[in-house]
Amino acid sequence: MAGIQETRELLALAKALPEQLTEVMADGTIDWTDIPKLATLWGPAKTAFEGAPAMPLEMADLDMDEVKALVEDAVAAAQSWWTLMQVMTAPKAV
Repeated sequence: MAGIQETRELLALAKALPEQLTEVMADGTIDWTDIPKLATLWGPAKTAFEGAPAMPLEMADLDMDEVKALVEDAVAAAQSWWTLMQVMTAPKAV
């Protein structure tokens, strides 16, 4: 069994990215003051992409508990993206 740590790290990044962007866009603008918020993604992104070559091996050896965990992670990431889309398409106050 190869485990699923590397794949879960990528899914965690896929969840964290829209969460950070939603926070950044809360004030309606993206500017220089948002850089520290976005910079927090550097570590998780580096980790996720460094582990990417191991993901095919992880996918080739999944048990049902791992499938369940990955589906839960993927759903959480999708919900984060949905929230971001709602923020980005919300009517702006004039």
